[in-house]
Amino acid sequence: MDSNKFSKFKDLVEFTYANSIFYKELWDDNNFQPSLLNSIEDIALIPPVSRSALRDAALKNPESVLNRKIDSTLH
Repeated sequence: MDSNKFSKFKDLVEFTYANSIFYKELWDDNNFQPSLLNSIEDIALIPPVSRSALRDAALKNPESVLNRKIDSTLH
């Protein structure tokens, strides 16, 4: 992954953290903050999420897995 792709990836992680209740809670519970991403190797710090955890969260509170706003600049 080149630096431009990493930068876009980091932007996406920051956007997700700011706009998804599910991912913010998951990452906070696992002591992960987007600011920890300083290099490609740091991607390994992102806690994995299972399909079942995402499904369960969506069943409990559908809004928690949706972005609170849409940012067209990330496309």
